[in-house]
Amino acid sequence: MEAYNQGQALYEAGRYEQAIPHWRKALELVEREFGPDHTSTATLLNNLALLYHEQGRYETAEPLYKRALAIREKALGPDHPDVATVLNNLALLYRVQGRYETPCLSPNASRRQRPMDATSWMAWWACFARKPPNAASTIS
Repeated sequence: MEAYNQGQALYEAGRYEQAIPHWRKALELVEREFGPDHTSTATLLNNLALLYHEQGRYETAEPLYKRALAIREKALGPDHPDVATVLNNLALLYRVQGRYETPCLSPNASRRQRPMDATSWMAWWACFARKPPNAASTIS
């Protein structure tokens, strides 16, 4: 898909503002072709959110991450690696905003007991990893 590839090249060059219209067009095309609940739609939502996130446009990025997360959880289940990628990106968004509302889980909590909303997930991540990764991720 040409629009996606152009957006990806601009994103990789750090030209985020110029990448946005290409990824928006790709999102429209994918939604039209595959539907609003397809995993390809979720991929584009995540990547578009990442562009806004990188620009500090957090209020625009958050609903896109949340929609991508909902699609992926429904389609792939809560333990799929692509779900974890979107959770990671949403948690990093909350981290940069200083949104640590949820207390840490018990150190004895298993990874299977982790909460599934991103704010709680950030607290869970802090308990187990002690230091979240410092870069959000695109899903290829």
